[in-house]
Amino acid sequence: MYATLKVDIPLTILVYPHLTMISGAISTEFEETTEHPVIIYMPEISKTHMGGTMRLGLRPTVFLPGSEDWSVARKLYGGHEKIWERHRHRYEVNPQYIDQLRAGGQLEFVGRDEKGERMQVLELRGTSLLEINP
Repeated sequence: MYATLKVDIPLTILVYPHLTMISGAISTEFEETTEHPVIIYMPEISKTHMGGTMRLGLRPTVFLPGSEDWSVARKLYGGHEKIWERHRHRYEVNPQYIDQLRAGGQLEFVGRDEKGERMQVLELRGTSLLEINP
């Protein structure tokens, strides 16, 4: 099994462009102005004030309904519908690209925040690739 934390969800999306079906996808952390900013600075966090600006602390992750049958991550967490993990990051998957990233049929954001806006667990369906982004 391949399990990783934090920056690795963005890196997985960038390293596996054949899975995302988005040519030229990149993070704004690496290229601020880009045609396909699939990873962005979290909009509510200040870019000018350092210190205390990350998304920190214990946060819920809600697994997709129906994922109990196939999700490796959910099985690792005992099949629970919701888990709590500590977070520490400034960048996230751009919500405008979620549907397009999933369109290839292999990437699945199986764990999300309670509003469904933040992608927190990524799996490559049918394999043991697992990314957790606390």
